[in-house]
Amino acid sequence: MWHMDKILAVTRDPCNRWHGTTIEAMVIIYNPKLVAPSDAPKGWADLLNPEFKGSIAHADPARSGSAFMALVIQLMSMGGDNETGWNYMPIL
Repeated sequence: MWHMDKILAVTRDPCNRWHGTTIEAMVIIYNPKLVAPSDAPKGWADLLNPEFKGSIAHADPARSGSAFMALVIQLMSMGGDNETGWNYMPIL
């Protein structure tokens, strides 16, 4: 495992069974012509605010592997595949 010291710790399993090869940021994009910067969401939880209901777009996780992974990551970060996690997903 001589090469593992060159791989970022955040991209690998602590037991060195696997490691990620890329880091891709998940971001919120908004239209500044429709939402003032001061009113824009500052984090994922802000998407639950009523003013954003019906205005959120997301790629179809049934048609895109990246969209599926984004869905899984968001579900897991909000409590998992349970009522809490799915209640967080206002777009589906």
